[in-house]
Amino acid sequence: MLKIIFSLLILICGVFPTTASLRQAKIYYNSGKISRAYDELGQLYNKKSDLEVKIWYARVLSELGIYTKANEILLSIDPIKNQEVIGLLFLKNLYRWRMFPQAKLYLEKIYLDNYKYFEISGDIYFMLKDYKRAIEKYQKALTFQRDYDLIIYKLAKTYFKIKDPENAEKYIEKGLTATKSRLMKLNLRRLKELM
Repeated sequence: MLKIIFSLLILICGVFPTTASLRQAKIYYNSGKISRAYDELGQLYNKKSDLEVKIWYARVLSELGIYTKANEILLSIDPIKNQEVIGLLFLKNLYRWRMFPQAKLYLEKIYLDNYKYFEISGDIYFMLKDYKRAIEKYQKALTFQRDYDLIIYKLAKTYFKIKDPENAEKYIEKGLTATKSRLMKLNLRRLKELM
């Protein structure tokens, strides 16, 4: 019985090597073995770089801090067809690189309708000191996830920056009731003390 199973596995891996290798790379990635996923995906990318392989390879490269190569791969993907998939990865890389003016230009070219896009957009505008737009983006993100404590904290911090203690206090209190994280509660209390 075991020989039959191994024969089937060899047959499947031989017929569909990309699928089996991609599946293995995903398993490595999800189990925290990023370097193993990198090796597996690198081999796949060199053999056959279909859309899913490119996206996963770019994701792993981003995790490893190899942003130049990750962005190069993402830019090779048609952005119109795959806007949601690569848009967030590309924005995250620009944010991690602290390339906020370039990220702002990219924000003007794409629009995604999910909370992560609005959160990253708010982060970028916050770093550019465009607090009004940051607040707009964070509030839009909250429409997707009402009790997302990190966005609530970011809103409180942004209102604190623009010296609006009333709204800052409102979001601090909302964050303290929404979060279960001790660290988040600590950060919110510190922010409250600074007011």
